[in-house]
Amino acid sequence: ANEVSENAVGDAGNITIKADNLKVVGGSQVYSGTSGFGNAGNLTVNANNIVLTGESPSKDFPGGLFSQVTTKGTGRSGNVTINTKIVNISNGSGVQSSTFGNGNAGNLFVNANEINVFNDLKANNFYDTSIYAGVGFDPNNAGSPILAKRNAGDITINTDRLSLRNGGTVSSDTRGLGNAGNVNIN
Repeated sequence: ANEVSENAVGDAGNITIKADNLKVVGGSQVYSGTSGFGNAGNLTVNANNIVLTGESPSKDFPGGLFSQVTTKGTGRSGNVTINTKIVNISNGSGVQSSTFGNGNAGNLFVNANEINVFNDLKANNFYDTSIYAGVGFDPNNAGSPILAKRNAGDITINTDRLSLRNGGTVSSDTRGLGNAGNVNIN
């Protein structure tokens, strides 16, 4: 994790991962974000195979790869770029550039031979299994009066095969006061 803490000022750093295989399981996260005053960093992953599966056992947070502005943050979330042969995203995990606070979401780029976004048939996720660039609200704090007042990012996917099953999604939307981004699948 790389984060600007609540009430702190400054930008979070970028995260770059180069690996043959990357596995993020059970609600684990690779995360660059801001809860203070500053921008979240960019997240870049270059790996042959990527597996993202599961949310936290307490269902407090999803697992996966994230650049994010939290409900207490002011700033822009970074871009997320994934370059891989195959990526499997399942059971409450996601790839996300999002804002829940005061700032625009970054853009999301996925370059892969094969992309699978799915839930097992018996999965009981609290969080969406998704590739997401958007303006959201915190589902653990749904009664909060805070609505993000910015724009969602664009999603660009370059792939030979994209499979969405059992509730898996690709989306750029706004659940606040701003514009949704574009989704481009090539």
